[in-house]
Amino acid sequence: MFKSLVVFLAALFCVLNTGFELVQAEELVVGEEAGMEVPVEAQSAQAPVRDRSAIQEKVRMWTEELGLTEEQQQQAREILLRMKEEIKQAPEGDMEARKEIRRKAHDDIAEILTPEQKAKFRELRQKQQSEKEEQE
Repeated sequence: MFKSLVVFLAALFCVLNTGFELVQAEELVVGEEAGMEVPVEAQSAQAPVRDRSAIQEKVRMWTEELGLTEEQQQQAREILLRMKEEIKQAPEGDMEARKEIRRKAHDDIAEILTPEQKAKFRELRQKQQSEKEEQE
């Protein structure tokens, strides 16, 4: 009985500890977005989580809007991950290089789409560009 209780409590601790780390990670993103200072070790650990989350959200949105297949979803994730890595490698402050990397990634995404999906994808991109210009 005692041994079962100890095993249960150990498992519960692991689950709660993992949940606590996830909550902490979410708070770090909020803190950083709010302009608060985030420790360097937390930034490097958090960046991949935030990148994956943003990529997953974009792929989810494209799947809803364009009807991506599982294969297209995987290809889109790979393209976006590659784009993120290339942007990290680009010289800091070189906005033109970053813009070109994004343009190339969007061209690569368009290449994996059917003609109907490409048309919808272009409409989405134009709508996003218009909204972005209105905000500026």
